[in-house]
Amino acid sequence: TEAAPPAAPSTEVSPPTASTEVTCGMVGDNLKLDIGQSSTVICPAGCVEAGGSIWGTDIYTSDSSVCLAAIHAGMLSDTGGLVTVEFIEGQESYEGSEQNGVSTNSYGSWSKSFS
Repeated sequence: TEAAPPAAPSTEVSPPTASTEVTCGMVGDNLKLDIGQSSTVICPAGCVEAGGSIWGTDIYTSDSSVCLAAIHAGMLSDTGGLVTVEFIEGQESYEGSEQNGVSTNSYGSWSKSFS
């Protein structure tokens, strides 16, 4: 019997999978990810009080606060923790709302989003 040839090395590059600690005010664009990429971040406690700017509901502009958006979407509480952010195409418009103690703003067209 012949041994199978060694597998060719993968040329696909994946973003790091390790979690990154972030601040309450960090916005999606600071992650420097492309559309279709995702990252898991560790949000600190107290982001509702710390505040920040957010545009959208469930899908947010890439310049929105990641941790506040996660709280608004119900993916995280104000005690902090892990959240995975996925970058997607920009939207024609973003609807603001109030959920989970966080208010967001409406906005028009934007080039990149996260959810």
